[in-house]
Amino acid sequence: ADWVKIEADIYKSGLEEDRLALLKISRLRNGALLLTGRDIARHEDISEKTRYAAGWIIPLTLILSVIGGYLMSRAIGLRVDRITRTAHRVIDGDLTGRVPLTGGSDDFDRLSDTLNSMFEKLERSFNAVRRVSDHVAHELKTPLARVAGELASFDDETVSREPRLELVKGEIDRLSRVIEALLRIAR
Repeated sequence: ADWVKIEADIYKSGLEEDRLALLKISRLRNGALLLTGRDIARHEDISEKTRYAAGWIIPLTLILSVIGGYLMSRAIGLRVDRITRTAHRVIDGDLTGRVPLTGGSDDFDRLSDTLNSMFEKLERSFNAVRRVSDHVAHELKTPLARVAGELASFDDETVSREPRLELVKGEIDRLSRVIEALLRIAR
């Protein structure tokens, strides 16, 4: 409450300079007033420049934050889209699809590497199933062809049926063993 801000003018070489001063008014014992002050023009100038800069810095910071947020969101979105597109390729049957890595060793690269490992394992598994299925198809075709051939020859009365029945039973046993093996593999 004892401090007062006043404007003061200083005249130098006939020119007037506006100044600000901060004064403290003290009453002495003899009733006189003692004014103690300091020139605060420089401080006020700094304070005004700070307010002016803040008037620009705050909106500029907000604009840059929005732009930076958009760019980061877009970059993240693009990487998520790449992962999603690759996953859909694999879902659609293209087991060779892999998520591209950026080499940054960030969370997305670790996730992409894990997904690629999973896709490779799926591809190996599906290829193994294809090979087994192909092999099984060949294993089943041969006995079925023999059974069909033998059954077709049953109309021929000149050939004994007993050896042909034994051959058909043997091929049916072979088919049963192949089917049992398939069931064990499936389990």
